[in-house]
Amino acid sequence: MLILTGCSNPSFSPPDTVTTSVGSPVPALNPVFATDANSQRIGELIHSSLVTVTDDLQAEPWLAERIVQQSPSRVTFHLRGGCLFHDGSPVTAADVVASALHYLNQSVNSPHREVLASIRDVRALDERTVRFDLSRPDASLLSYFPLLKVMKAGTLGEENPVGVGPFRLVRNTTGEILLERAKTGCLPEPAYRFLRIKVIRDDLSRYLKLRAGELDVALNEMDYQ
Repeated sequence: MLILTGCSNPSFSPPDTVTTSVGSPVPALNPVFATDANSQRIGELIHSSLVTVTDDLQAEPWLAERIVQQSPSRVTFHLRGGCLFHDGSPVTAADVVASALHYLNQSVNSPHREVLASIRDVRALDERTVRFDLSRPDASLLSYFPLLKVMKAGTLGEENPVGVGPFRLVRNTTGEILLERAKTGCLPEPAYRFLRIKVIRDDLSRYLKLRAGELDVALNEMDYQ
């Protein structure tokens, strides 16, 4: 992913709004169905997972503060305290269970269901502890857990479920997505309040808009769909 910024001054203060672009419409902001690069990239801003994967492909706790693997087929996650969804309600183990079961529900038909299929059972042990049991040992499962976003139970059937990412969705129109900084209570906050993402289809137009100051950051098109 190539990033071009419109300002190279090291003393530059982050603006209230940062405007960037993608090269094609974003088909799915609901992470349960997101498979294209733009949907997943923007989905990471709105939703968070129990774990994140580092540059060297190691799984590290994210919404979880601790991961305990009791056996090759059992792993327990202890959630961070104080995490809040975008509507201000607390993130609990019950939300994790509901989210996982939603991904695994055959009738939902999530494209991510197959890579999570070794999950046999998921249950909340208390408000901040979730245990996953596998039908077979799966050494690669943790590397897939970033696909499993934690969303608020009761909103999973909505077009845009309530998330717990660094930004919340303000609006999603044909040519523009607007995100606003969210107070999650447990994750780092972005330096700027709003992120505006415009759909600009060709690289030359993005470059010219960057030079004209209409964009603060230009991203090249990256699509592995």
